[in-house]
Amino acid sequence: MTVNVDFDPRARRRRGLTAVLLNGTGWGLGFVYLRLWGKAVRYWIATVLLIVLANALNASGTPVVWLVVYALWLLGAMFSGWRHGIRGETAIIRAPAYAPVVGAVVLALVAAGLVFYRATPAGELDTADAAHADGDCAEASDHYERASASQYEFLLTPVLAEARDGLAACELLLVSERAAERGDYAAALGGYEEYLAGYDGAPPFADAATRVPGLRLESADAVAERAAEADSWEGDDGYLTAIEAYFQLRADYPDSPEAGHVEERVRGIYDARTAPLADQRYCQVTDALEQFAGLADQFDEPEARDLGEQANGALPEAHYGCASAHQDNDEPCQAAPEFEAAATAPAASERMADRAGSALRETLFDCGEARYQAGSYPEARDVLQRLLDDYPDDAHAGEAEDMLISIDIAEISEDSSTGELPDPDQSGSGAAGVATVEIENGSSETLEILYTGPETGRTTIDACSGCTATLSLSPGDYEVVARASSDASVTPFYGTWELNSGYEYSNYFYITFF
Repeated sequence: MTVNVDFDPRARRRRGLTAVLLNGTGWGLGFVYLRLWGKAVRYWIATVLLIVLANALNASGTPVVWLVVYALWLLGAMFSGWRHGIRGETAIIRAPAYAPVVGAVVLALVAAGLVFYRATPAGELDTADAAHADGDCAEASDHYERASASQYEFLLTPVLAEARDGLAACELLLVSERAAERGDYAAALGGYEEYLAGYDGAPPFADAATRVPGLRLESADAVAERAAEADSWEGDDGYLTAIEAYFQLRADYPDSPEAGHVEERVRGIYDARTAPLADQRYCQVTDALEQFAGLADQFDEPEARDLGEQANGALPEAHYGCASAHQDNDEPCQAAPEFEAAATAPAASERMADRAGSALRETLFDCGEARYQAGSYPEARDVLQRLLDDYPDDAHAGEAEDMLISIDIAEISEDSSTGELPDPDQSGSGAAGVATVEIENGSSETLEILYTGPETGRTTIDACSGCTATLSLSPGDYEVVARASSDASVTPFYGTWELNSGYEYSNYFYITFF
């Protein structure tokens, strides 16, 4: 039975209730039922704008606020439907007794659809979380993006916020892995540490915590590889940095599988760097052995102590072998420090110390002589003087003394400020095979005479009236220097003397310094 609502109060109430139920769908169907087309259009436009605003403002992030807005919006629409439904302001509308039931059914269907629609992002989130837990963040990210799509904002579900958090976390892992692939382990480790911190150490991807020591090991391996390419011990890309990284990895993650590789890695560096020992290429390994010998001073680790002892034990032979190789190649200046290192090495045996020490004295002289002949006078002086200071009784001590005199004469002769020393006067004849020169010091300074030629030597004449020195020399050409040993500021004099056999140079020779 239908009733004209204009004349039946119960029908008006049924019409109002039906409008309330239909407007409760949020679609404004109550206005359509009441034939209020203008109001329906305005409601639809306002509803669309409300949904757009909710999406733009990430309504799911403030659900309480938007829940109040939605409730007020629906209650307003439902109240408006009731108010207009119980009035007779539109054309005559039939209001059968089942109209409210139809309204309730429509509302239930819309509610069911809303529940289904609301479950869609939740399903995507579950799929994303499962992939995330398996470490497949590429797959998880796709589902997180779908679960957090803006079209679900108006649903006010916490799923969107969770999906966005999961997406950010997965992106962090993906970026970290890409950084590891290009060798940027600092960025990769930083990303993983940030990821773990975001979940207080208990992330969905449980293996993330075990990935960190893996990255640490890869990072240390990369440093060791760069060190091998550059043969570098110190610096950011040096072996020492790699060894430190290995030890720190084990200290930070002692129970990790990676910690078990530390000893193998460190010993591998030692074996690779000392491999030339097997072929007796000693000069290529001495630096590496010296570096490992000091490892225990830098790290309190068993490998550092063991490898330090091993390196120390190999050093004497390595230094001696390297020195011998230089000696065989006529390189005494390179051999000398190696012999010295072999003689003074802590692990050197008494026999090794004696052998190396004896060889050192020989090479010091040979080195000084080689540098003198090459015109490297300062270097030659340093080496020869050290021979005399450290080994005054060496068989080459006399030769070293003569060479030092020759070095002084050569340096003075090359100095542009040096004065010219005149020849001595020939005063008569003497014994055959000998040239005699008598020099009187007529200055106020102690006079030192240096000479080299068939003989080399020096003599000193005190600063006194009548103080003389007589030199009996083998005949020949001499280079002679006269200088004031008591005053270095006095200009020295240099000259060349031709001293003939059987002649005496008895005229007094004066050198006066002003």
